Amino acid sequence: VGLIIANDLQVFDAKMEISTLRLFEAMIPHKVRVIGLSQTALANCNDIACFLGICPESTNSVYNFVFPGNNDVEVVSFSRRCEDVCMEQTILNIIMKHLPYNKVAVILVTMKKDVLTTAAGLKTRVMRTNNPMMWRQKSESVFETQDANVGLMLEYGIGIIHSGLSKYDCDIVKTCVRLREARILVISIDLADSIRLKPHLLVVKGTEMFDAKEDGLDVPVPKLTNEMYSCSSSWQKAFILTQDSTNILYKSYFEGGLSVESQLLPVLPESLNNEIVAGAINTRDSAVDSGCKEESRKLVTTLVDKSLVSLKSAGCIRENSGFLHATVLGSLVSFYNLSHSTIKYLSTNLSSHTNLQDLVVLMCKCDEFRSLCKKDEDKQLMK
Repeated sequence: VGLIIANDLQVFDAKMEISTLRLFEAMIPHKVRVIGLSQTALANCNDIACFLGICPESTNSVYNFVFPGNNDVEVVSFSRRCEDVCMEQTILNIIMKHLPYNKVAVILVTMKKDVLTTAAGLKTRVMRTNNPMMWRQKSESVFETQDANVGLMLEYGIGIIHSGLSKYDCDIVKTCVRLREARILVISIDLADSIRLKPHLLVVKGTEMFDAKEDGLDVPVPKLTNEMYSCSSSWQKAFILTQDSTNILYKSYFEGGLSVESQLLPVLPESLNNEIVAGAINTRDSAVDSGCKEESRKLVTTLVDKSLVSLKSAGCIRENSGFLHATVLGSLVSFYNLSHSTIKYLSTNLSSHTNLQDLVVLMCKCDEFRSLCKKDEDKQLMK
């Protein structure tokens, strides 16, 4: 092996991938070149290099040149109470204002069930205007579709595509949009890379996706960016409709200088443990000062104290006269990139009498095992 290329780092579980590379390090007797490709900037590329044993002099970070610079993204937020009611009217207002004649607008929705409801809401609202057929150019066309809803929406120049449609209906919708017989396309975000169109306007309706473990889960910003540009990079204007709670995040990412979405909070104890093991942090104050602005000091102090308590209970660190020291368990967590809860669970339950079957059960109950992607049939088998 002379070259390792890791593509689409922005959608990888970086913790798992980097740990895998480190495990293979001992199997490769000679030096190799590692190239990581990401559609968003990596804020910690030097830390990753050090973890892999690469000296800073051999590391080179080349910034992103893929996305065109003439795209304009605007973030619009709503309160959860009026979200569903206001979004469709806002979408209509955006289309009326920003969509030129003979151009196409694509509306991305995060859940399949919202495709039809969004299209139906737009149809109802455009019927109340002075020109209900404004999104159609050939009003005499007749559409013979397998799904009646597809034909009904196409009569008003609105195309719909989701995973439940037949290929026949999807092809009809794509053809109509290409010929400008329909100038509005509502599509689920997971199919965005399949349409091969050049829309002038792009609207993302909502940033929440369905998750079986939680009521609503926000689409990660890198994934959302990837889907927006997978749909097309030719759009001139894009609007992201989101909730008030995530407004600042999306504005910072698309309208400011934030290069990556922060995923620090869930792994803050592990991050602090790594710094303590390396000797970069040796007191509570230095832990707070390591990544804190003055206006957020109170919040960061609370988070750091909570993380240090978790590390102490896991046996990863000890505190002596105000100074923090790493233990053997803490060093193991840092070297193998484990969760502190995993080392706590294993150190509590492992014994000299643990047999192979018990060891497999213990491994299956670790956090790292829970985070692995599993098929539905695998989940049923493990119950």
